[in-house]
Amino acid sequence: MSSPFDSAKKRALEDLLSREDPGRETTALGVVLALVSIGEFPLVRFFLNSMLEKGLHPGSIMEILLQSHLFAGFPRAINGLKIFADLLNAFQIDQGSVHHEECGEDLAGRGRALFGRVYGRNAATVLESLHALHPSYDQWILEDAYGRVLSRPHLSGRIRELCAVAALTACGVKDQLRSHILGAVHLGAAKEEVLASIRSVSALSDEKKIDDALEIMASLDLK
Repeated sequence: MSSPFDSAKKRALEDLLSREDPGRETTALGVVLALVSIGEFPLVRFFLNSMLEKGLHPGSIMEILLQSHLFAGFPRAINGLKIFADLLNAFQIDQGSVHHEECGEDLAGRGRALFGRVYGRNAATVLESLHALHPSYDQWILEDAYGRVLSRPHLSGRIRELCAVAALTACGVKDQLRSHILGAVHLGAAKEEVLASIRSVSALSDEKKIDDALEIMASLDLK
């Protein structure tokens, strides 16, 4: 049985989907990534069901669920994918229709190119810091996170970065949130879109996490 707190979250999620603004799908995808990342699986099921009822593209939902292991870890990502598979069956949607092509070969090259766009002039410094943690870690990040996952063509880098902002806000991971706010802007997101991603998880996060994210935004002096 849902608690009053869960009911309030559901109302906030329904309100988000009821808006008829151009960024609704991107915002909703960010909320999915946040919900899986914090392990709110009853709300994951509720929200994915509502998204399908509203006609949001199931292929885009699949892509963000595939991306979720980068923020949630594989156990939570797998649970999210299982929920979505159940809902696809319930809505009689062919699962093959939501599977998109892989990125192909040269994952490291593809990942390095996207990494450079996300981190801009700081890319080399960030890679050096990852290498310092473990000699293979920079290559893991380039090949797996950026080459295999974030470079997948069905969702743009801008959308993926905006979704990352939502998830990292909900998780309260401030250093990486700062990087991905900048990454979203580097890939073409407007300041208003980044703010919308942060505020989209207000119902899922304590007030301090939202305030911290907004403080990071203010410190970056984005145009």
